[in-house]
Amino acid sequence: MINLSIIIPHYNDSKRLGRMLSSIPKQEDIEVIVIDDNSSDDEKESALYLAKKYNIKFMENTENFHSPGTVRNIGIKNSKGNWLLFGDSDDYFLDNFYNVIERFFLTNNDIVYFKGNSFIEGTNIESDRNDYVNDRIDKFYDNRNRRNELYLRTIDVPWQKLYKRSFLMNNNILFSNIRYDDDIEFGIKAGVLAKEIDICLDKIYSVSSSDNSISKVRKGIKVFDERKQAQIRRFIYAYNHWNKQDLRLLKWNRYGLRFVLSPYKNGFVGIDGLKLSWKYYKQLKTAKIPLLF
Repeated sequence: MINLSIIIPHYNDSKRLGRMLSSIPKQEDIEVIVIDDNSSDDEKESALYLAKKYNIKFMENTENFHSPGTVRNIGIKNSKGNWLLFGDSDDYFLDNFYNVIERFFLTNNDIVYFKGNSFIEGTNIESDRNDYVNDRIDKFYDNRNRRNELYLRTIDVPWQKLYKRSFLMNNNILFSNIRYDDDIEFGIKAGVLAKEIDICLDKIYSVSSSDNSISKVRKGIKVFDERKQAQIRRFIYAYNHWNKQDLRLLKWNRYGLRFVLSPYKNGFVGIDGLKLSWKYYKQLKTAKIPLLF
């Protein structure tokens, strides 16, 4: 029986992929799936070598669209584990992480949230990239009130979360097929629909931070709009599933106005910025969401 499937997207990063795979114990109840997203021939060959070395499942994205979300969805649909973890090729799992998460395999949780580290790639210097995740877990541990629960449920990043596979499949929760911020709609849907959640103060994962990571390379009005569209869809989903009091606890009651003003605040002050503001206003109006509530 496979207890755990670990899903890892890969794109031209075989060197660090080796670091990631070496951090995962070789056990019969762990399935590791690496999905290549149209890497160069040399990189793909190196990734295939690693797949054979570590005896893992290697797949390729044959869809018409290439993105981390697309390949993660391939991994979800082809996984066999009762539980799922997501990793990135440039990160790695911490020692004894499996001993930490296996304690939750017999629980009724849909999602379990764990803490983690973050580091600046190529150095031993800690990064703050994971601080907000750890902070929300700590606050929920100190006080399991509704506000802290909502902040926990709205953590976007997919790493450091143990998902019950049947929960994702039964609710058709998949990543967005977009280049940037593919995980935020996945995150809000899972956070809203999960009936049972839990936290663990143990750290299981280390996230890399670098200047050329996809989370930082975000320039131009086209990329801005793609990211903002994903954020608006997340907001609409939350608005349609949580009550206004919950959204006020999250301080999301002004999000509508913030979306409309966001092009100007991000430097798009010409006609293109005005078009985006009008576009966002019409989307919110169509969804019957006021700018303020």
